[in-house]
Amino acid sequence: RPLPPDRPLDDRERRFIAEYRAHASVRQASFAAGISEWMGYRFSRRPDIQAAVAAQTGPLAVETVFAEIEIRAEHVLAETMRVAFCDLKGLYNPDGTPRPLAEIDADTRAGLAFIDTEEHPGSRGMVEVLSLRRHDKFGALEELGRRMGMFDEGVGLAGGMCMVNVLEEAGEDTK
Repeated sequence: RPLPPDRPLDDRERRFIAEYRAHASVRQASFAAGISEWMGYRFSRRPDIQAAVAAQTGPLAVETVFAEIEIRAEHVLAETMRVAFCDLKGLYNPDGTPRPLAEIDADTRAGLAFIDTEEHPGSRGMVEVLSLRRHDKFGALEELGRRMGMFDEGVGLAGGMCMVNVLEEAGEDTK
């Protein structure tokens, strides 16, 4: 049955609108607002709810979403660079002993997929052993190179040659 056009929104509808603005997903908004997903989809199809979402979102919503995506893309690029250029010297003290985990800097930790210390019996008592696994450094470098256009035919960085041209000059098959 149709609702009267001048009926004010109730608490459930206002909560759904607020959560929909936060999550941009009917399913997540329904869950966060404490209503069923089915009810959320019913709300999302109502013209009064759609108008309220549009009114609260404003005309710059699309630009705001893209700005948030751009920031996330910058973070992804920065993390990829940290993985690609991770230097494992940060794991050790100047005397060659492993640093305690709490003292390892963030850039070094970013390049590691797994790090742990274990104690094992050694010839001079218990020995602390550092176990680690790196993220895929080659994969990160490849991703950065792809983003920078280094692997595109005839495109290079700052007037330099691209990898395809370098490999062709070295006699490698690039196809």
